[in-house]
This record gives sequence, structure tokens and C-alpha cells, in this order.
Amino acid sequence: MRRLPVSVLERVQQIKVVAPIPYLRAGRPAQQFNLLRLATYDRTGFDFLGRVDLLRLRGYHSKKPSVSTRSRHICGDAFDFELDSDRYLVVSDVVNDIQYWRVYLKSERGVLRKLKCELRGEVEGRFVDFTTLAESFEYRRIPAWRGWSNAKIPDLREFNHFELVDNITWSEAVQFLYGRRSGTRPMRQAFNDRTFGLNDRGIEIRNMQKQLVSLGCLAVNEVDGVFGFEMLGAVKRYQRTRQLEVTGIADPETRRLLSLEMLAFAAVK
Repeated sequence: MRRLPVSVLERVQQIKVVAPIPYLRAGRPAQQFNLLRLATYDRTGFDFLGRVDLLRLRGYHSKKPSVSTRSRHICGDAFDFELDSDRYLVVSDVVNDIQYWRVYLKSERGVLRKLKCELRGEVEGRFVDFTTLAESFEYRRIPAWRGWSNAKIPDLREFNHFELVDNITWSEAVQFLYGRRSGTRPMRQAFNDRTFGLNDRGIEIRNMQKQLVSLGCLAVNEVDGVFGFEMLGAVKRYQRTRQLEVTGIADPETRRLLSLEMLAFAAVK
């Protein structure tokens, strides 16, 4: 197991799980995960979250093209449950034309139902809705396609990834772990100074996507609030045509110019 830098160890809270790097960010990420783990055990009778993939070191690179270098794992507020378990079922769940996957856990204590599972076909038995349970402890699933992956059709790419719901950007979370801190939260940057990139999510991303659609840089069906590969390409196209440094990152200068252009666009209309 790789050891975390001392400066990071001072800012994370170790939790007792068997995992490649068993840490989550101190405060809500670690606390809510432990509560979710206990609640899962109470409802199913087995420790489903006893083996999970948690924090990854800054600079982590995966050989898989769909794994972002700005993954929330690097922020210490996301987990992937183990895929080798025979305790879970995965069911398609399309919400507002966006492909998600709902995870159910087998349990004698769960609700009796019949599920059409993508992994094992139609299955009948007692199940616990793990996705809903995770959301009750502020851990959410993420879209399985469109904004996140390059896939043009739904697949199972991201069904086992859950991350804490919070209004902290990737850059701010990394700043908290590797830079300065204030109390238990990262230093909040002024909105105009914030930088957004791959795997960031939220209303700010959705608004930028709408702006890029208006300027013809992004397809309208890519507006999903997820900074994925399609948006990365759209930001690069915008930067290239405006003689900005082509990085694909929505830095303050790119966002400032985009906002000014949208104001001018609205005035003309």
C-alpha cells in the first residue's frame, strides 16, 4: 500500500476498511461513509462496504480512458464498491434522458420484489435499494454515459461509483488536502476565481453548457451538469476560436470571456 504524505495524513481520517488506500477526507465524507456502512450492514446482515476503493493520490493516472485525472477519489470524498461480490444487482434507471444505474443488495431482511437485472436477467427475491440508502447519507451515484464517458450507448461503466453531495469543487478539495485549510473546510474561492474541469458537476457546469450550446460549441443534448469529454472538447473549441490557451479547463479567464460574450449575445437578441 502506498503511504500518503504526512501533510495529507494530518488532514484525513482513517477508517477501518480493507482497501488499496483506506482513507476519506476528514469531516462529512468519512463520517457519512461510516454511517452508510453501518446502515447497510443493519439492513442486509453483511458488510458490503468492508472492501472499497477510496482516496487516490494527487497525480493518479489510470490506463482506462474513462477515468478522469480530476476524479473525486483524489478529493477523498468518493468510493467504488468491489465488483467481485455476488451480493448486488444492477438495474437500468433512466432519469430525464440520462442513463443511471440503480444498485440493489440481496438480503433476507429486504423487500420482496422481481428485478430485471442487466447482469443476471430477471431475478426474484428480497432486496435492499442501496442507491436510495446511499443518497440518504448524502452519497450519490453519477451518470453512466453522455457527460461522463465516451460511450454513445448506455453501459455499466460507472454503476459502482458514489460520491458525497457537496458544493466543493475538485480544486478546492485538493487545496484542502494538499494546501492551506480553514477549520474543516477548504478555503472558499470567489465564484469568478473558480476553475472547473473533467468530472466536476453542478449547476455551474449546467449553466456553462447552456452558454456553449448558445454559441454552437456543444450539442443541446449534452446539457446534463457533468463536465465530461464532450464538454472538454467544447471548451477547447471555444478557447481555440477565441485565441485562448487551449487546455479544455474552464479557468477564470475562459469563464469571464464566455460570460461577457453571452451578455453581448443576449443584448443583440
